[in-house]
Amino acid sequence: MPEDDHARKHWWKALVAIMVGVLCVFLFFSGNSLRDYMQAAAIFFELNGNRVPLLLAPVAHHPATVSNVEIPVPGHATLRGAIYTSTDNPHPRAIVLLHGVHHLGYDEPRLVNFASALARCGFQVLTPNLPELAGYNISPASLTDIRTSIHFFAQRTGGPVTVIGLSFAGGLAILAAADPATTPDVKAVLSVGGHASFARVADYYITGVAHGAKGDAYTVPPHDYGSLVLAYDHLGDYIPAQDVSPVLPALRAHLYENSDGEKTLLATLNPRQQTELHQIEQFNLPAETAIAKTSNAKYASAMAAISPEQQVAQLHVPIYLLHGSADTVIPPTELSWLQQDLPPGSVKAALVTPLLSHVSLDMAKPTFGDDWRALRFFAHFLQMAAA
Repeated sequence: MPEDDHARKHWWKALVAIMVGVLCVFLFFSGNSLRDYMQAAAIFFELNGNRVPLLLAPVAHHPATVSNVEIPVPGHATLRGAIYTSTDNPHPRAIVLLHGVHHLGYDEPRLVNFASALARCGFQVLTPNLPELAGYNISPASLTDIRTSIHFFAQRTGGPVTVIGLSFAGGLAILAAADPATTPDVKAVLSVGGHASFARVADYYITGVAHGAKGDAYTVPPHDYGSLVLAYDHLGDYIPAQDVSPVLPALRAHLYENSDGEKTLLATLNPRQQTELHQIEQFNLPAETAIAKTSNAKYASAMAAISPEQQVAQLHVPIYLLHGSADTVIPPTELSWLQQDLPPGSVKAALVTPLLSHVSLDMAKPTFGDDWRALRFFAHFLQMAAA
């Protein structure tokens, strides 16, 4: 994320807020240590593209290395992965960090920064590459890969691991942890911008309205990214079968934000195919939304299979839920549904914050209270992960 004048002003203000907050915690809240808050602040600075201030450097100083690893998956080829680890910590606590729907997979820069920041705070982090999510396909195959990655790292590190899932991987991580065969390998789960119901999120892309568990309405217009992913995944529902093969690469280039590649591929399409692609990318015509509704209904059972909703009542591991208040990919109302579906007492902390957009730190103007609540949430999570 680029650093501009506004960012500097915000983080100067945030630094003051952090230091005051740390003192408050140290004096009044014995439940979390000073170190947890300082590490949370250091990670926030790094994720926002800023250097860690000298005052926080002592808790985020561990030299870290990254190495490639292959994760055996029963029944098919191994998964690629990377392990970030502190070289001077003999017993680093283990975290599995899962990327969302992005073509770069475990090489996505924000994920790399997050894993590196955690390693510099003394953790050992596995980032598996999830082929289905990297290919813009949200399916049960990712659940298998997530469960396998959790088991692999738990066996490698000698104990249960903490799991962090970003975007749709947040909901999938919760669902994976609910599998009785996987639960013993899980210490806790943090879902960042995750879903409870894939079908409800898909409906939000069409209607522009999402409702929370208590009936509250969220009406911030959805980002076109979500509807494009659905169209890409089921393109044969949107255009004639003979047009899928030529149109798909151009739509893929659009999703990858490869404008030059998209322009080149667009020139290879005939006029009808160009119109079809344009209509999908715009996604503002009644005909397109009607197709999307039909397609969503067609895959209702598949959507339910990758949704925590009504499948996590027996999950008994600590859950942490974090969501951006203006998220236009997965609406923040999904957090309330997760709170409702998860067993009483399993949600240890939940926060909807303006500091996040979807899974990135936002450049909005948070208040002191916003800074403090986000810092307290993440410090609480780090204390658990480090225990």
